[in-house]
Amino acid sequence: MRAAWTRLRLHSERGAAETVEAAIWITVLVAVVLLGVGASQILRADSSVDGAASAGARAAALARTSDEAQQAGQDAVTASLGSRCQQMTVNVDASELTSNVPGAAVRVTVQCSMSMSVAVPGLPGHLTVTRTELFPVDSYREGHRVRS
Repeated sequence: MRAAWTRLRLHSERGAAETVEAAIWITVLVAVVLLGVGASQILRADSSVDGAASAGARAAALARTSDEAQQAGQDAVTASLGSRCQQMTVNVDASELTSNVPGAAVRVTVQCSMSMSVAVPGLPGHLTVTRTELFPVDSYREGHRVRS
């Protein structure tokens, strides 16, 4: 009788240890999944703003005047990001657009504040991403040939 009782007690203690181990592994797995979700949201936001800044700089560099470049850059960034940003600031620096010097470039800076689509514990609920992109001015645009 004593051997059966000892076997039963050892089996129940081993089951408790397996339950604790399973609980620890499940917690670690959930933490890793949530970390992956948070990282993917941050990377997606970063990539979206980077692409929008590139599109804005490219559009602004094709304009003929600084005013047109401002408008083209703003429009391209807005079209690229859509309504993803709760607050958005676009700064188009087209001061070199009509300078007729080699290496002239248009600079577009985009700052976008957006909320995370999935709340991840330990990560902020809002994210602000700022990107600056440079795009060279085409020296062979009509009427804007660069003098060497």
